[in-house]
Amino acid sequence: MSLLQKRSDQKYSYADYLTWNDGQRWELIDGEAYLLQGPVGLAPAPNRFHQELSGTLFYQFFAYLKGNGMCQ
Repeated sequence: MSLLQKRSDQKYSYADYLTWNDGQRWELIDGEAYLLQGPVGLAPAPNRFHQELSGTLFYQFFAYLKGNGMCQ
């Protein structure tokens, strides 16, 4: 099963999105609504540990590439 499930073939706006209060996490991509779902239900938001780890990895890559003139 896909992690993203479409709501329908209808196009939605941000104003539409603001009216949805079904307790589920939806994402709009080019007007199409997708239900964010994990293997056991709704996909959780990243926790603090995940955010810190992602930030640290980003910084390490950034510092390495910037220091070697390999990337701008």
